[in-house]
Amino acid sequence: MNPSNPLKQNAEEPMLYSIHLDRVRCGAKFGPRIHNNYIIECNESGYGSVIINGVEFAVKPRQCYVIMPGQVITYTADSVDPRNGISCCLGGSRIGQMLGEIGITENNPYVREDLFDEITSLVYKMYEIKSETDRGAEFRRIACIYELLGVLARSKPSHDSEFWVRKAIGIFEAEYNRNISVSDIATAVGFERSYFSTIFRERMGVSPHVYLNSLRISKACILLRESNSSIAEIAENVGIDPVNFARIFKREKGISPLEYRRGAKK
Repeated sequence: MNPSNPLKQNAEEPMLYSIHLDRVRCGAKFGPRIHNNYIIECNESGYGSVIINGVEFAVKPRQCYVIMPGQVITYTADSVDPRNGISCCLGGSRIGQMLGEIGITENNPYVREDLFDEITSLVYKMYEIKSETDRGAEFRRIACIYELLGVLARSKPSHDSEFWVRKAIGIFEAEYNRNISVSDIATAVGFERSYFSTIFRERMGVSPHVYLNSLRISKACILLRESNSSIAEIAENVGIDPVNFARIFKREKGISPLEYRRGAKK
């Protein structure tokens, strides 16, 4: 039996690799170079440009932008008023997932300008604790990164249906065994019930009510196969009234719960 690789297990978790104050000389040029991690650069003052895979982007005061792993980068500072600020190098696939969701890409590296102060403040906070080595230091650094991701997530439009439907599915998975309704889920994700049902059906092809019942029945099938609990107990354990369980199960599977259990035990 091979031991698991803890580095591989934690590859998705965010990590601070380095952080620097950027005080650039007039007209300085750096690159081309290839970054292997995520670089968040906060330009507090001055001007310049960054060429990302051959495409030039202007850098101006009070601007944040993100460099993705594997990109070929060339920096040029203004000859009179060069850029100055702070930048951090981060790792972890979860960061890439978040950036992709909010639309920060190779072709659109800029972060929303109204988030500049919050992002820069968090990067400076990481700078202040970068060298701390007590047992809780890494947790504090990771907490800062998650807080930064939380600020960045505001860039995601609140009407993005895919995001809210995925959140609803997560709630279904966590709460299916409780006495929850579609209205409860709609409230949890911040939508009126009918609108939530509409966007859910558009994304998933079925209504939230049908999805929830199908999820509950799939969990019930596992319990019918793997446990010796009574059918009434299984119904309660998956959040369905035992009085209605057989009817809902047969509608979903075409056979009764008892027939399903007998067939699974053969």
